[in-house]
Amino acid sequence: QTVSGTVDVKGWALSRDFGVVSLQLMLDGKPVAGFDSDTAAYGIERPDVVEVMSAGSDPNAPALGFSLAWDTRTHTNGEHALGLEVVSASGSRLRLRPLPIIIGNPAGQAGPRQ
Repeated sequence: QTVSGTVDVKGWALSRDFGVVSLQLMLDGKPVAGFDSDTAAYGIERPDVVEVMSAGSDPNAPALGFSLAWDTRTHTNGEHALGLEVVSASGSRLRLRPLPIIIGNPAGQAGPRQ
């Protein structure tokens, strides 16, 4: 999938019995943008996830969804791997399998970082 400009990254994360305390967007295995009050929202109602994943024991349930506006222009054009790291209240960290993406911003709008 090719992305450009600011894109909405949305999904859900859970940790049965403990709950999620933080999420980190990853690009090529490196942190991109933290989920804080300036950049993202965690705690969006997702009763569908609770039902399908039997996630009622997560203390955050049913508020397991997240949304992040990510500015791809701060990264170089080309092929990348976009992932997510989930940290639970128990301190465990889980890196989800990254998805292949292509950043394709117009000339002059691609950033210098990876």
